[in-house]
Amino acid sequence: MAQDHSDTLRATLVAELGRAAGKPLSVEEIMARARIHPSERTKVKRALRDLAREGVLRRDAKRFTLPGATSLPPAGRALPAAWRPPLGRGRARQVLGTLKKHRDGFGFVARLDRQGDDVFLPPEEAARALDGDLVRIRMVPSRGGRTAGQVVEVVERRRRMLVGTYHARGAQSFVVPADSELIGHVPIPPTDRAGDGDVVKVALDPRASGISPRC
Repeated sequence: MAQDHSDTLRATLVAELGRAAGKPLSVEEIMARARIHPSERTKVKRALRDLAREGVLRRDAKRFTLPGATSLPPAGRALPAAWRPPLGRGRARQVLGTLKKHRDGFGFVARLDRQGDDVFLPPEEAARALDGDLVRIRMVPSRGGRTAGQVVEVVERRRRMLVGTYHARGAQSFVVPADSELIGHVPIPPTDRAGDGDVVKVALDPRASGISPRC
């Protein structure tokens, strides 16, 4: 029961910050907007701190914002699909979480709802996002009766820019990040603005998986 309350509180906080449409809010403002009793202040602060640490929220001093929440509907209206709670159980169930990639190519998604273990992503799915990205995934059956994830969309890029080495391989051109924390490579369209082996700066689309090179 305690876990259910914690999950409900986290969802309420995310939803309220979404309705703020990118405006930074203090703990008091969030509680007032969500009509949370003052006795819950400690739990709210702990939940906000955890959400910020997980990368779901951004924290600036004592205020919090929801990344990408610039055009969300007002209270009483449905939130965008990316911020809705997970769908019902079964093959079509979807969850929101933060991707952590392994150096061998596969990854795990730490679930925002905390209702279960981290979800395994095979290499071909993990390659569709960057380490630390907030992603929405679909739960699907996997080998051995286990469950794996398929990336539905990149909800929020954790990085906006990266520096790396450009490799020209025709339709398979890619950039190998200089940052050792970014595992794997970033596929990009072929470009005549850089040659094979050049160091380039890459701009990442914060709302999707699209990538555009900037030399």
